[in-house]
Amino acid sequence: MESIQLSTQGSERQRKDLIRTALRFEKMLMHSAGDPSYQNLSQEAHLKKLFEAYNGFKANVAISKWQLSEDFMAGIINVIIGMSDESRQIVRGHLDFNKWEHSAYNESLLKSKRHTIGNTPRGLDQHFALLLTVTSESQAWFFKRYNSYFATSAKKTKPSLRSRIRWNQSDWDKHVDHTQLAYATCKRPRLTPGTFPQLSISLGDAMINTCTLPCLFPLCAMFVL
Repeated sequence: MESIQLSTQGSERQRKDLIRTALRFEKMLMHSAGDPSYQNLSQEAHLKKLFEAYNGFKANVAISKWQLSEDFMAGIINVIIGMSDESRQIVRGHLDFNKWEHSAYNESLLKSKRHTIGNTPRGLDQHFALLLTVTSESQAWFFKRYNSYFATSAKKTKPSLRSRIRWNQSDWDKHVDHTQLAYATCKRPRLTPGTFPQLSISLGDAMINTCTLPCLFPLCAMFVL
């Protein structure tokens, strides 16, 4: 616990990077697995207990900027429990070249459950639920697509203003749905032999390199419904 505290103090002038912080908490999760006080807890409950210990650790109690917010903690849980290694690397690659506060990401987006592996929108019949259930592969496509959108938009935007081009949480969740439908189309096109042989590849390229996909919905529906 003290090592992560010292790391936080060393970077106090910068906003916390949620992905890097999540990786530290994942190490703490593994190291504390044999501790009797964490026995018989789910991963999420275990992490929440670690958060509680962190926020109550020495100077963190008195210095509010070292505290982890509810949104930040929810984002960490999603990264550790609900994101694949590939998706983490995609996000980490973006953050290697962008400061957290000027990046495509924030805790409000990463706290959403919609992009996590296994998540399915409620109230759908079985067929649509299957199409819109996030997998490790479709999740990675989503993050590639979002990074591509942000990189393109950021070229015309000052770093200090780039937070304005992030999607809000509602748009984020909708674009996960868009990605799921396009991903299903790319992987399961109902084509007769020899018909549009490059369709799947073209749709995949379009999905990663465009920021909107509703225009593809009629075409997607032809092949997945």
